[in-house]
Parts: sequence; C-alpha cells; structure tokens
Amino acid sequence: MREYHHKKCSHLRTVNLPLSRACITAPCLHTLHPQWVSSNWTQCSVSCGEGVQTRSVQCVDMTSGVTLSDCPTRNRPSTQQPCLLQQCLQKDAVATRDCADHYDWCYLVPLHSQCDHSYYGQKCCDSCSKY
Repeated sequence: MREYHHKKCSHLRTVNLPLSRACITAPCLHTLHPQWVSSNWTQCSVSCGEGVQTRSVQCVDMTSGVTLSDCPTRNRPSTQQPCLLQQCLQKDAVATRDCADHYDWCYLVPLHSQCDHSYYGQKCCDSCSKY
C-alpha cells in the first residue's frame, strides 16, 4: 500500500463516521429459567407446645443465579409452617413458688431451646416456665 502526503488528497471529500458505537441489549427472555428456591426450615419458634417454622423463598433464574420477580405465584412454596413440640410441663404450686431467674439474660434460654439443660433450666426456671 502506498502512502501519499495529505496535500495530495485535499481535494477529496472526507467522511466523518464513528468507528464504533454503543449498543444496549435486553436479556433474552427465552433463555431465562425462573424457579422458586427455598432455604431450610428454621427451628421451631418455641421450646415446647405449638410454634412456627419459617424459611426464605426467592424466584431465581437457574441459568444465571440472578433473583427475578416473574415466577408464577401459584407455584410459590410457603414461607411458614406450624410445628408441635412436646407438651409444656405444668409446674406444681410448690415448685413454682421456688422458681426464679438467677441471671439477667435468662430470657434468652427458652429462645435458644435450652430449658431442658439441667443447669439453664434450673437457674432460669421462671423464664423457662413461661414456655
């Protein structure tokens, strides 16, 4: 290829075209595979008696892993279910009279299902007797 000095080409018209341009592409809807995905059930909300278990449920594109909003709602799994643990024990009048919490944090013991533990059940008797 031969190069010429720019003065030899000054009579020619120049074309000012961009060499590239941006484009915006939309996701291809035919390649999306939305599906409901659920986590494991949580522990029962109570340490005895009737409670509730929960879980998270999301609509996810199984190809990309992206969270979507277009899964059919009729197929959506439930996020809550009832749970029934052993019946709560009724404390007799004598035992209840001596029942007291020995620590400020005793309210946490039944929340973490530790009332059956011999130490925590005894030292946090009042909090455990309410569940």
